[in-house]
Amino acid sequence: MLNDIEKLMMEKVAINNERLRWSSLRDNKLRLETFELDEKLEKLDSDRFAAYQKLERQVSLIVSKVHFDSVGNIEGSLTQKKTGYKRRKLHVLAHENMDMSVRPCKWKRRNELSEQIWRCTAEEIICETKISKLEADLKKL
Repeated sequence: MLNDIEKLMMEKVAINNERLRWSSLRDNKLRLETFELDEKLEKLDSDRFAAYQKLERQVSLIVSKVHFDSVGNIEGSLTQKKTGYKRRKLHVLAHENMDMSVRPCKWKRRNELSEQIWRCTAEEIICETKISKLEADLKKL
């Protein structure tokens, strides 16, 4: 019995460390680069930047509220359609109809950062779900 509890506790600690790693990557690395890029992009094309930020906030809200399956895919076809549509619009804003004056490479990098941030959020939510299940299993013992 104690051995089972120890195994579950060790697994919980390992998953929590993974959750912290995803959270740290998002908050300490990706968001910092995002803020730096945002200052530059807003100056280059304020209208495009405003549209991009609006869509990005919408996707972020959806991603933070939905449930993910064990491999990080969004559950629910309507939610998948909503995020897919908005992500395609973000891709268009960050990749199309640009000349060199708006620095397309910076927009592409910004779009990559958004995708990486959402990936970290999804992975963190998956870890939190696993931790909750482990805590429930611990209470049963």
